[in-house]
Amino acid sequence: MRRQGLKEDIEELLMNLKEKTWGDILGVAVVRPDGTVMASALPREIGEKRFAAMALVVLGTANRVCDELGAGNMVQVIIDGSKMKAILMSAGEKALLAVLASKDANVKSALSEMKRASIEVKKVMAKY
Repeated sequence: MRRQGLKEDIEELLMNLKEKTWGDILGVAVVRPDGTVMASALPREIGEKRFAAMALVVLGTANRVCDELGAGNMVQVIIDGSKMKAILMSAGEKALLAVLASKDANVKSALSEMKRASIEVKKVMAKY
């Protein structure tokens, strides 16, 4: 990956993630804990800021549940809707990887690619 800038490097990772999942992933964003969208590749009808805010609310709730139950650190959250899925995954302490997937997405494959992408996001962020 050539050095372009943090946003551009993460956008490149997100596009690669979408390509590797053969249409299962409809949109993806990397969000900071303060709600700032670092980069995204979302469908036009999905508002970037609104999506980020909702993802952070779900993340906060999931973290609270894990704390209260003594379940350890939150690894991922999957929301399985009738029309699509939302998958949230930590990308280190400084970022959240949030994905919109088709209702028929191969979740195992999407999770595997998301894990790889989250590791790459952490690496890229460590450079800046």
